[in-house]
Amino acid sequence: MDTFDLRAVAISTVMLDGFKAKRWKRLDDERGPRLLVSDDDRTVVVAAFDQAAAIDAEAEKLASAVLRSILPTERSFAVPRVIESRTFRPGQFSDDECCIAISQPLEGAPMSTEDFRTAPSHVDSLAECLAVLHSAETGPIADAGLVVHESQEVRGLLWDLLDRGAATGQVPPELLERWETVLETPAVWHFLPVPLHGDLTIDALRTNGKSIVTVADFSSLRVGDPAVDLEAVSHLLDPEEFDRFLRVYAERVRHDDAGLRSRIDLRSEMAVLELLLTAVDSGEKAQIKEVEVMLADLAALTAPQGGNDAAADSEAAPQPDASQEETSQAVDKDSDAAADEAASGNTAAVDDP
Repeated sequence: MDTFDLRAVAISTVMLDGFKAKRWKRLDDERGPRLLVSDDDRTVVVAAFDQAAAIDAEAEKLASAVLRSILPTERSFAVPRVIESRTFRPGQFSDDECCIAISQPLEGAPMSTEDFRTAPSHVDSLAECLAVLHSAETGPIADAGLVVHESQEVRGLLWDLLDRGAATGQVPPELLERWETVLETPAVWHFLPVPLHGDLTIDALRTNGKSIVTVADFSSLRVGDPAVDLEAVSHLLDPEEFDRFLRVYAERVRHDDAGLRSRIDLRSEMAVLELLLTAVDSGEKAQIKEVEVMLADLAALTAPQGGNDAAADSEAAPQPDASQEETSQAVDKDSDAAADEAASGNTAAVDDP
């Protein structure tokens, strides 16, 4: 017999002062059991996490507190708010050790990428959300002990990734040369580190039908290259929509970044390299072969058109041309297939905007 509902109701009265549950409803959520509980004055979500998911739940709780301290009170979107969380030993709440998190319900409805096409105002809204986040203070994130990557650290991590890929002997030389050119161009790496969502997917966004009203799943909150979040956005939008997104974002953000598009394109291309390294580490020959084909296709898509002037080509960083946009879409589809094996466990919560 599943007694989660009764146990969750009981634990909410213990964890929240003055809360006496009167009504509750089980929520359909693939991340695990969740219960919407109300005492007429307050409505909360009670969620249970196993040991693995509890790590993300605790990270979400920390991010929730940090975000409330750095984001402007007057903003167009809400962010998660975890009210209380607690870890219980085996036998206290369930047979296994688990984490119970109580949070405010998320505002809005889940989104799909189709929403960007049927209501283009979502594109502008997403640009506004990320511009606000990327313009916030970074100090409190560092003070909370979260990851901070300065520009040269970001560059160094990508150099390490490229070196690992080159060592496999399975990356087309023209791709290695193309990526090296970008990494060796100093102007590309003159950027101001900003607060990052760090794991932006369509599941993190909620809508009121016209605009994005909630951005959630902040368990990877950190400071780093804004291209990280914007490259993730490129996989949610069509090329034309992404160009519009970048224009709106550039108008809203508080700092100039001449190398931003080059870094976005570099990350999009090197995502295939990460797939190769994952396949090599797993030893799956069929998967390695599949990624080698992807790399060959990528090399063909990014090859110079209408000439053999390799010297002139080597001076140019990746540009947002049609082949690059096609590459981004191709990488997205294949990356989605590989990412199906990964699981996420973020709390569902919201802070009133």
